[in-house]
Amino acid sequence: MTCAIPRACADDVAPADLTRHTLLWLRSDAALAGASRATPREHVATLNAWITADRPVIVRRPGATERVAEHEIAVGLSLPPAPGEWRIAAVISRAAIHRIAPPMTVGEAMPALPRPWQRDLHRLVRDANGIHIDVRIFGSLAWQALTGLPYVRDGSDADLLLAPSVRDHVSMLIALLTRWEYDTGRRADAELVFPGDAAVSWREWSQGRDAQRVLVKSTARVALMMRGELLARLSA
Repeated sequence: MTCAIPRACADDVAPADLTRHTLLWLRSDAALAGASRATPREHVATLNAWITADRPVIVRRPGATERVAEHEIAVGLSLPPAPGEWRIAAVISRAAIHRIAPPMTVGEAMPALPRPWQRDLHRLVRDANGIHIDVRIFGSLAWQALTGLPYVRDGSDADLLLAPSVRDHVSMLIALLTRWEYDTGRRADAELVFPGDAAVSWREWSQGRDAQRVLVKSTARVALMMRGELLARLSA
């Protein structure tokens, strides 16, 4: 398979490319590399079949007790909702990466989503594009678009990634998401993604306005950071 996006080939992968929610397609012989680190062991066959079917995994933050060497990366996948739903975690060698891609945009995923979701997400994309921000997705919306399997339910959350580039974007995005939830009755589980691999829940940013610090998720850790430090990373 040829690379579909810039810097998609394994030889080009740099640590900065491997942030949370990044999509990775692995070589079909990579399943065994991750299998010994998959938890629990009964997930090994599923992981093997998933990779053989050329379905992607996502980059995740390692668990508190996981040991990930410098040449390795923590990845995961979710299966469609069902009794005994599985989320499979593994650690694979970076050499197993066949190609990479950033999280999907809503536009890329739209044809695979149920019509009511298409209608409601179109409104969100229109408003976000009005301030020159792409809306990217993860979670059930992304997995359904990537695999064609049934992940999305009417009551599913909208897992969204929004990257402000100027400081005014933050308050605009908070207002946009608040209005979208009210108008559609859906719940947005959105992250504001600041430069430097720093993601903050939009809800925490909005509801904790009096707190100087917010909880920040990155590929390496979870930590409290000053709001001002994050805003300083954006253009005025």
